[in-house]
Amino acid sequence: MKVRWMNAAALAAGLLCGGLAPAAADAAGGKPLLSGMRNENDIDVQHVRDALTAYWGVNKHWPASLGELEQFADQYHLPHDLRVFDKANYYVQAEGSAQVAVFEFVLKGSPAKGAFAIVNYLVK
Repeated sequence: MKVRWMNAAALAAGLLCGGLAPAAADAAGGKPLLSGMRNENDIDVQHVRDALTAYWGVNKHWPASLGELEQFADQYHLPHDLRVFDKANYYVQAEGSAQVAVFEFVLKGSPAKGAFAIVNYLVK
């Protein structure tokens, strides 16, 4: 649970340093900055996020590919269906003790792009 402690510490530091900034501000002309983004909380996107989180919990590292994630989800009977995505790009970045899983996508029938990233820190 060291990751949760670090998140709580980051939140406390943010509050002590003047509060939290809004996630999206208005751009020039009053248009929200993220107005062209697809809602990353669509159920199919949430299934990918849940499968990634479960994979990390079992293996303590991110899957090497979406195919590996699908095999894991099948094995543990987790809901997932990558066929709903017109485009899906997944990759892992590592820097120091941080490992970041990035999922970029376009859902079928939507021109809007979406993405999310999950960061885990290896604390020894």
